[in-house]
Amino acid sequence: MIKLCRVDSRLVHGQTVFSWYPTLEANAILVVSDECAASKERIQALRIAKPADAKLVVKSVEDSIVALNGSAVDKYELIVVAGNVHDACEVARACPKITSVNLGGARPLGDSVKELGPAVRLSQSDINEIKKAMADGIEFEVRQVASEKKRIVTSFDL
Repeated sequence: MIKLCRVDSRLVHGQTVFSWYPTLEANAILVVSDECAASKERIQALRIAKPADAKLVVKSVEDSIVALNGSAVDKYELIVVAGNVHDACEVARACPKITSVNLGGARPLGDSVKELGPAVRLSQSDINEIKKAMADGIEFEVRQVASEKKRIVTSFDL
């Protein structure tokens, strides 16, 4: 079961390890990143940062979509973390199991034009991606840690 789909430019770090992972009672983390999937060094760094009891899988965007649409992930309580809005939207739009995306640590690939919270900054490209995904029924929320109140992003916020 997918417990959370999150955008965080830092991927696996304290907020994921100490807030989301235990609160959601997850047992696996899928990092969606073409760059990380192609780098043994990046994968090793992510393995060091993950919770000791977590299964960590690092896949490209394309391979993540295939995995998330298959049945192999059904045996996990899974947190999906993408490094940017584009990748998260691409995966969410292609995977019916993902109905909501947390923008808790989004940093723009381009220039920031909109701030939705202390750690959520979006570029115009990010905003366009989110609007397309929202039109397809994907919910977006802002909160950095699990204990914060969930704030749903509306088209008026963008």
